[in-house]
Amino acid sequence: MRLVGLIGDPVEHSLSPEMHNVAMEELGVDGVYVKKQVEREELGDVLKGARLFGFSGLNVTIPYKESVLGFCDELGKEAELARAVNTLDFCSDGVFGYNTDVFGARQSVLEEMKISGSKMTLVGAGGGARACCVAFKEAKQIDVVNRTKQNACELVNDLERDVRADLNALGLEKLEDSLVDSDLLVNATSVGLESPQKSVVDKTFLHKDLVVFDLVYRPPLTKLLRDAEEVGCEVISGVEMLVKQGAKSFKIWLDREPNEDLMRRCVLDELNGGDSW
Repeated sequence: MRLVGLIGDPVEHSLSPEMHNVAMEELGVDGVYVKKQVEREELGDVLKGARLFGFSGLNVTIPYKESVLGFCDELGKEAELARAVNTLDFCSDGVFGYNTDVFGARQSVLEEMKISGSKMTLVGAGGGARACCVAFKEAKQIDVVNRTKQNACELVNDLERDVRADLNALGLEKLEDSLVDSDLLVNATSVGLESPQKSVVDKTFLHKDLVVFDLVYRPPLTKLLRDAEEVGCEVISGVEMLVKQGAKSFKIWLDREPNEDLMRRCVLDELNGGDSW
């Protein structure tokens, strides 16, 4: 039996087991995806135990995406640039670390627009924002906008040597100005998850030529995305990034192509209370 799973703190909200297990079942893979909440002091023992127990790999979520870097024998290019790992592949010759969040963000956007030569406005300065900067590194310009400008400055300073885009750090008061000629808006904060009726962006700042991507996937259509649709924008739900990063991890572990449509329907079914099939 193939064993894979998710570690983090918390993990109870995760829909990864549902979408991975349904994908394995369709392909006839004898396997199971489990999740485990892990305290920081037990992280090392859990990783060693998973290898000894025969796990093929693990997904890693907050707050351990940076912490597991030291457990990897080799890193994928995206993990090196993002300085974060969300997928561990346990191989006979070592532990390989990947960042499929970068892949998920990139592919989600490429289905709607061209990245090269575009201007992007990225709200947030945490791990999601870092992954997006790497994913969109060939853009013409990325404005990193954050309530605490110093955090945006630190992110820009950390990545500017590795990202071809012109990176700018801005305070939240500059958000409206940044969006005037922007092609893509990304919400990489938790606003919309904690308060479903709140948006990180005033609706009046949006324009119809903008593509709006919200990394939040609970609910699938956040207030930001609802506002954007009303203005006439193309929108991308965080469900897309969730599914695409998961499908990439699945292929790394099992060397099989999962059915992304099936995984997406499974996630939406869970989020919508059984109304998506």
